Amino acid sequence: MNSIVSQLEALLDPWNAQLPVRYAGLSNAIPVLRQLLGAVRGLNWVGFYVVDSSSLLLGPFFGNVACVRISYGAGVCGKAWKEKKSILVPDVRLFSGHIACDANSRSELVVPIVSRGQVVALIDADSVVTEAFSLEDAQVVEQAAAVIAERLFYVSAT
Repeated sequence: MNSIVSQLEALLDPWNAQLPVRYAGLSNAIPVLRQLLGAVRGLNWVGFYVVDSSSLLLGPFFGNVACVRISYGAGVCGKAWKEKKSILVPDVRLFSGHIACDANSRSELVVPIVSRGQVVALIDADSVVTEAFSLEDAQVVEQAAAVIAERLFYVSAT
């Protein structure tokens, strides 16, 4: 894990969190997240949703097509945003209100990226296999989310 965190820290420029640079950083983080989740069976999607006022807007991702906007509280991503906590869904077919962007997805892990106490974005990962993600996967992605928050979303009060 330390090598993944080090790799993210090296890739992400903490001095310029303006939108174009932020999206470039998020784009570079995708292959790192894919490497991080490489042991997950059937990983078919990993990417970001970024908070855009009252909805989540699709950010950089790897995988099949995805929902462009998700409302606050809707689906797994919207619920993770609302509750400000990670959500691990072993079988999305059993999750009330699940949004099926890709009908082949069977399990999902969503981790909020939090800066100054507010959710600013989410990391979303899907697998075509039920129960593909573990609590350990969630903890490692949470560590990656903390680095991403610090490097790309922290804006100095000065």
